[in-house]
Amino acid sequence: MQRIVTLGHGKTVTLVAYVRGIRLCKASPPKTTFKQGLCGWWPEPRETILREFMEGVHDRINQHVAGYGQGRKWVYE
Repeated sequence: MQRIVTLGHGKTVTLVAYVRGIRLCKASPPKTTFKQGLCGWWPEPRETILREFMEGVHDRINQHVAGYGQGRKWVYE
């Protein structure tokens, strides 16, 4: 059984390929530009990809918290 990750622009990749890509991105020097990012098919810099990755991690963590999305201040001002 393969674990599948769906990227922001709809492409699916295996979990192994996803982890390899993130490790490659983290190991690359600053200001490196990759062919495509996590949420689009256009070239994106390393910093943008890492920021999108961390936003996704935090979002997945918070979705499992009881009461997520309820209450006040769920819109950034």
